[in-house]
Amino acid sequence: MFEVKYNDDDDPFDDAREGFVTTTIRASKTLGQITGYATCHQAIEFRTHVFSALIFRTYMRLLRWDRSGVVVTEKIPFDNPLLFDFLGRFSTATAAVRGRDPTVTTARFDSPDLERKVRDCLECGQKSLLNISVGNNNYIVLKDQIIGSRSPIGRSTRCLKAFWLKTNGLVLLKDTWRVVSPTLKPEHEIYEKLHKNQVPNIPQAHLGADIGKENDGLHTTQTKRCLKAVERTLEITLRTFRHYRIVLEYLPYSLEDFENTREVIIVFRDASIGHGTAAEKAKVLHRDISNGNIMFKRRADGTVQGYLIDWDLSLDLTLASDQSTEAQPE
Repeated sequence: MFEVKYNDDDDPFDDAREGFVTTTIRASKTLGQITGYATCHQAIEFRTHVFSALIFRTYMRLLRWDRSGVVVTEKIPFDNPLLFDFLGRFSTATAAVRGRDPTVTTARFDSPDLERKVRDCLECGQKSLLNISVGNNNYIVLKDQIIGSRSPIGRSTRCLKAFWLKTNGLVLLKDTWRVVSPTLKPEHEIYEKLHKNQVPNIPQAHLGADIGKENDGLHTTQTKRCLKAVERTLEITLRTFRHYRIVLEYLPYSLEDFENTREVIIVFRDASIGHGTAAEKAKVLHRDISNGNIMFKRRADGTVQGYLIDWDLSLDLTLASDQSTEAQPE
């Protein structure tokens, strides 16, 4: 992404200023503009990071955005050899190095019958489909449902209706960036603990895994690495995020899909029972209750059962350390 400005007063960054960010009205508008571009870029595609360039009359700045923050260069004059070196490397870099998630590709099918079955299950007609991999497992999702977070940073959680090619059935595929911390477990491990303690009204977790290699520079945010030298000066602390996916049993209905007040009460009751039992028996406190985290399904006899999902920000009540900062929702 390139943004060109003709007036240096539009530059939201000042190399000589403590804190680096300029707070004038013109500069703030530019910062909001490029932040909006980066947000949209990450929301409409599956990306691990985004590069952008802010160009002025005599210099430019390069920016690298990921789910933890943005790294901005100092002013780079147009005759600086490092600029040409970067542009040369970028032009020959792979799509993954440029930020496109290599684990998401256009869906292709071995036979017309399989494609027909997938499209019937996803109820998508002839719309575009994507293949998302988690380890050796592949899932087909509708491309139109991938819109992500309205923030350029944070977990960027997407919950997707997916067709699991291994089982030929529907599942709920959650794509997110989890906070890396010794006190915060991956979500599938939390589900394992809940089920071990027989907590009711939570979905089955089929599998969960971090995506890519830990040190590949793609699926783990890199912003914090660049900030370590100035973190104390700016008095801020950045979190590191790890790309993560979990596959849950498919729950077709949200709170917007109830047919009468009785169904709403039953679904809330079930979710409350699950919440309370998790805290009492499994010593896990959910901490992120919202209408998007309460789902339900209808049984064959027409009755409903509510479920409480999204346990990734939960608090382990058995730990003495303070987990509130690391797990603070955006």
